Amino acid sequence: VVKSAGGVLDARQFEVGCQVRFRNATTGAVIDDNAGAGFTVSIVDLVTGTITIPALLVAVPTGSICDGFVPTASDGGSTVFGRLGSAQECLAGGSLADILIFDSSIELTNNFKLKANEKTSNLYPITAFRAGNRQVAFTCDKVFRKGEASYYAESKAQTQKHVSIPVGNVVAFRYTLDMPLVVYNDPVRSGGEEIGIGLTGSAIASSAFDNELSLTMI
Repeated sequence: VVKSAGGVLDARQFEVGCQVRFRNATTGAVIDDNAGAGFTVSIVDLVTGTITIPALLVAVPTGSICDGFVPTASDGGSTVFGRLGSAQECLAGGSLADILIFDSSIELTNNFKLKANEKTSNLYPITAFRAGNRQVAFTCDKVFRKGEASYYAESKAQTQKHVSIPVGNVVAFRYTLDMPLVVYNDPVRSGGEEIGIGLTGSAIASSAFDNELSLTMI
């Protein structure tokens, strides 16, 4: 708030090099912003509570608001457009519905092991065995919308979800990663400026086996 003769209510709110403008304390209308360029603060005196700026173009009454000036943004160069990713999810056995995601990843661990003699010879490996079960780990950061707190209850109940992730956007090079039975771990809050929910879980097989994850060209 402007007091008089360069004085402000709290000079600690400013620093040298910052840009300011002046607004009407009642309506918020701009009184003076140096013709759209802002006033650059050259001196901040914490003892006297004053700031030094270039000469005002118009008179600014005592009690006006002095706050930060942000210039109008303008596009330059080539504009890059971004959008949220789209995937699909539903309860196991239900009908898939679209969900908005920030990112996702799927990790497949086959646990295949080569026999020792195949590792040390100059022959191509022809004998292998599986040392453990195949594992499919799934992670996803998605938009956290109203009504989706059910993820917390579903994780505790080990509710199985059907998740389908599309990959690619070029015809003949598009496919989906389909996981019919996903069990989520406890969700966590994610995202920065966006409000998101972080999901991790495992895709499991049904009694038919070997159907944790399928890849389909589309």
